[in-house]
Amino acid sequence: MKSEVALIYPYFRTYADIQQLFQPLGIASLGAEIKNLGIPVIQYDCTFEKYDDVIDAVLVQNPGIVGIYTMITLSRNTFKMLKSLREKLPHSLFISGGPLPTLYPDRFAKEFDLVFRGESDISFPMFCKDYLEDPSKERILKTMTLDKYSGIYIIDNERKVDVIPKHLSQKEVGELQFADRSFARHKEYQEFWKLKSGDSPATIMMTKGCPFNCDFCSKPIFGNKLRKRSVPDCIREILYIKSLGYNQLWIADDCFTLDGRFLGNFCLAMIEKKVNMTWSCLSRVDSIKEESAELMREAGCIKIFLGVESGSDRTLSLMKKNFKVKDATIMIERMNKANIKIGAFFIVGYPGETIDSINKTFKLSLSLPFDEISFTVPYPLPGSNLYKKIKGLNSDNDWDFENENKFIFKSQFDESWLKNEIKMILSEFENRKTLKI
Repeated sequence: MKSEVALIYPYFRTYADIQQLFQPLGIASLGAEIKNLGIPVIQYDCTFEKYDDVIDAVLVQNPGIVGIYTMITLSRNTFKMLKSLREKLPHSLFISGGPLPTLYPDRFAKEFDLVFRGESDISFPMFCKDYLEDPSKERILKTMTLDKYSGIYIIDNERKVDVIPKHLSQKEVGELQFADRSFARHKEYQEFWKLKSGDSPATIMMTKGCPFNCDFCSKPIFGNKLRKRSVPDCIREILYIKSLGYNQLWIADDCFTLDGRFLGNFCLAMIEKKVNMTWSCLSRVDSIKEESAELMREAGCIKIFLGVESGSDRTLSLMKKNFKVKDATIMIERMNKANIKIGAFFIVGYPGETIDSINKTFKLSLSLPFDEISFTVPYPLPGSNLYKKIKGLNSDNDWDFENENKFIFKSQFDESWLKNEIKMILSEFENRKTLKI
């Protein structure tokens, strides 16, 4: 009889104001592929759970494989859970995956039995199937053939394995299973959002990869090549999401709007199939034509979030955004004309910018018809060009705070001054919105 697999997302709700809570699609997608191979698997989304309850549940399950998803804000919880479980489950195989282990496999391989890097939607489930046919840690180190598992990484006194991760092909992306949403706490997620916004959105991803190279961005998992699911496949998943009681979608892709043909076909399918779900998405400021904006609104798009980033062309150049402020103003006019609400992200205090450029950003944020604005200071994510340029940082930092405006490096700008300026701009923005109403 095959042992089970436990997949853990080690985030515990902190009740910070900026929280945006969604079912973690990473473990849900892996769970779907593992289940499709006939292997019993349980997902542990810790968002609404207590730490000890999760530990107890995994111990009762006594799985053959424990996989823990890790990104930079979850590293402390990851190692804490590993320590709690390993001493009581000596025969389980502990595996780490996600953005941070992909970037720094050595660090995680010292504590975990092995690491999976990159897009492991196919290779990790295949490994689980092969390993669980004869589960033995000794077999992995001595006799098991491992070079067929993309992204696997092991450091041991007896053996080192380093199989370079490969990105999934367009065909492979199209053949993936829907994310397994059967373990999600749907009631809790829906109640959270109804209190926050009055709706109940669920997240979905339809594309992988981003061809741009913004200075502050890190994309260790999906890489540079854009790959898309088929539109009919996406519509089927959306209808399934709707059947679970959600009435809205958060399309979490970095580049959902980049391919105009894909975007148009999606919108037409939403209209023709009468899906009747509103949705919001991310977009660059230079990727949507006027006719596409109108079609998006007809298909249910109610809000778009734009990475405007700065009111200074010079700062945008430092960020390697490859667009200018005028491109943002054109896009905003286009969305406004289509009656689509606009959220804007700004970064202030970027290395190399000036007080004058920061003030230009503040001025721009108040001069355009935004429905929502947010400001952050630069966050040098491991794997980004910004991270490589900032001194005094290392991959061992546990950045597990939820504070948008705290410098984690020595900046030329005074943090308290910048926080106060942001507070005043946000207050003025809210006052202007109230006056318009």
